[in-house]
Amino acid sequence: MKTIYLILLSFIFFTSCITPNRMDRKCRKAKTKYELSAVRWHCPVVSDSIMVQSQVVIRDTTVFVTVPAQAVHDSIPVIITQGLMNSSVSNLETAYSVSKAWVANGILLHTLNQKPSAIPLTFPGAIRTSTASTIKTIKVPYYIDRPISKPLHWWQNLFIWSGVILWWVVGLYIVKKFYKFKTG
Repeated sequence: MKTIYLILLSFIFFTSCITPNRMDRKCRKAKTKYELSAVRWHCPVVSDSIMVQSQVVIRDTTVFVTVPAQAVHDSIPVIITQGLMNSSVSNLETAYSVSKAWVANGILLHTLNQKPSAIPLTFPGAIRTSTASTIKTIKVPYYIDRPISKPLHWWQNLFIWSGVILWWVVGLYIVKKFYKFKTG
């Protein structure tokens, strides 16, 4: 009877789940074995692939240079031999300035008024914007275990509950053996 209990107890201890460290060691060993076999049989080794996409956008930019407004006045005496001379006002106007010139009492008067404005200067290709995106694809030559939650079959539930019942039976047997309960 003791041998049956000993066999059952050892059966319970030696049936366990695999640990993550042991699983990592097994995966590393399988990967090394795969790579050595691929080299030995001259198979192409599947490598990682990296694809880089980059885009450069070049834009023109316009800078407005402000020209401050100025007023310039000047007069030059004109010598007239036969009396004084007067003239009407002569106006000249551009997008950035206004000029007036006239002769009054023998004196040439001239004004130049500059309009407050901004001159646009365009610099081609001044602003460069670059964006880069990397797509990395790693092809794994061996199976990666992904845990998936699935319902258990009836026989798996049977093994789980039989193990629970067996532990209770072993625990009660040990308690009964050491404390000598009187039954009956």
